[in-house]
Amino acid sequence: MTENRRMKRWHVIYYLRIFDQHTGSLLGHLVDITTEGIRMVSEDAIPTKKAFHLRMEVPLEGKKAEEVLFKARSLWSSKDTNPDFYATGFRLENPDDATIHVIQGLIDELCFDD
Repeated sequence: MTENRRMKRWHVIYYLRIFDQHTGSLLGHLVDITTEGIRMVSEDAIPTKKAFHLRMEVPLEGKKAEEVLFKARSLWSSKDTNPDFYATGFRLENPDDATIHVIQGLIDELCFDD
């Protein structure tokens, strides 16, 4: 697989749950993030080249958890390092300033460098 990422990937301290906005179902857990995309692990394979409306609750230190709603397109999916799970990469589609702000806060407070 060719590496197309332009931004540094940040790993979260603990996996945040990611839900489908329309169904409310849990799709998977956030593994790493940039202001342009995310990588998620899930029990089920996620179809690629599909637009999703996603919801994620982001606990920020000293503040009430913020709910982030965003649209993302699945770019790739493969078995994870743990063969019981799938890893899927998503590109955020036209995130607004508020979404970018919350994601940057998540990176600042809940992520570490690899």
